Amino acid sequence: MHGYDTLQGAWNETDRDWDALPWQSVQITTSGVVKRTLNRPLVQLTRIEALEPATGAIRQMGTTFQCSLPKVLYGNNVQELPPSDVPAALDALHQLLQEDIPGCPHPSLTTPRRIDATDNRMLGSEKQVRAALRACRAFNLGRTKPYIGQEGTVNWPGKSGGHRSKVYSKYRDLLRPGREADEDLCVQAEGVLRVESGAIGLKSIRADFAKALALAEARGDLTVGTALGCPGLAEAILAPLNGIVDTVLGSEFMHMKLDETIEKMRAGGKTYHRAMGLIGFAHAIQEFGWQGLMLTRQGIYDLKKEFAALGIDPQEIELGPLMMRITKPYQAGDKERAQLAKQQAKEDAAGDGLLRLTVASDPS
Repeated sequence: MHGYDTLQGAWNETDRDWDALPWQSVQITTSGVVKRTLNRPLVQLTRIEALEPATGAIRQMGTTFQCSLPKVLYGNNVQELPPSDVPAALDALHQLLQEDIPGCPHPSLTTPRRIDATDNRMLGSEKQVRAALRACRAFNLGRTKPYIGQEGTVNWPGKSGGHRSKVYSKYRDLLRPGREADEDLCVQAEGVLRVESGAIGLKSIRADFAKALALAEARGDLTVGTALGCPGLAEAILAPLNGIVDTVLGSEFMHMKLDETIEKMRAGGKTYHRAMGLIGFAHAIQEFGWQGLMLTRQGIYDLKKEFAALGIDPQEIELGPLMMRITKPYQAGDKERAQLAKQQAKEDAAGDGLLRLTVASDPS
């Protein structure tokens, strides 16, 4: 299901004493532009006025709001806001705006400046989300190359008149430093790959609006209410990014990437059986880390050396959801860990590491 998140709208209004608002910051540039901002818990207000340098008279003005629609309506943006709930969210936003700007226009009547569309992909585990994010790094969005942000977020930056897109772990986003993580929301977000794309600027929104309605171009004035009331707008905004995500999550791409890795191992002199064994090790390393392997120090050293000789980083192997289930590591118990400790003691005494156990430790 597709939904909406961030919304930015703008309007012009002259018959108001804007200086009376409790602005939190006022910035004046050398070119005579005055920017005032007011940040409330759920909405940000910005007032921009361009002044004539000689007279100080206002020659251009505008007021904008920006908010997360699902946060306004639900109190969080883990849950997507479907098109059916947009009217209720806009009504709730209007009530918030009225607290600071009595008599302001309803948000549905303002001009859209930014609309973010979202798509929550339920992958089932954070491990699968991480694998998908690693795979997304290989794709350009049009001519835009991705960069890696906080918590492994894959970003495709854009300018006004285009799109700003990203895919990320919603669970890890909630756990970012400085944020108060709600336990129930974390449970909802675990295993969710968040796909998000924002149409930035009226030109971009018009283009997606026309695409959703199969029009050559969108004519006339476009309001927030008209844009968000357009069937298929979210799908049109997300279409380029969802094309990448669909490819990544499709079994054909994930198997292709894994086949490339196996062929590289075979070219390095490994048998197919050993290559699959190394794939299993890679899964265990991604799941538990190197120290989670039931191997002696010498065994870990040998395994690292084997991967290095192949020029392969086990942390970067794209396993895919299917292979992750097939190669699920065994979680060793106390008996196996005691056996490893005993063998490690022998190895330390003799300087010889012969035992090679291939099970992963219990992460708990």
